Amino acid sequence: MPFLISKMSKQGRQELLRDLNYLNIAEIKSFCKQHLKDLTGGEFEDGAIARILARRFWSRGHAPTFNEYASAWLQARKQHKRPNPEWAFLADRADKRAGTDWKKMRARKAKKVMKMLAKIRPIKDG
Repeated sequence: MPFLISKMSKQGRQELLRDLNYLNIAEIKSFCKQHLKDLTGGEFEDGAIARILARRFWSRGHAPTFNEYASAWLQARKQHKRPNPEWAFLADRADKRAGTDWKKMRARKAKKVMKMLAKIRPIKDG
């Protein structure tokens, strides 16, 4: 039913807008995912690429339309070849390094990094 809202009366649009407040997060997410799947030929996945892309739009102060977001998501997915380094577990899995002790390794590495970061002092301006 494309353009359903534009064909509604002013009163109908106002009622719909008020009634949107009764949707819970799961219902809103379901609605959005379905539209994005439709716009991407069934390809859309709600994962890291989707979240990073959303953050890019919002950090620029831009709320994209479903069409803009779907097009940008398809492009980002095409450019994405493997997990980004900051996705440590996924990168380690892709490189066959994520063994059964991965959580222990992560904790060890995180502790080492946090120890190094604790030595960093902020530089005061002035």
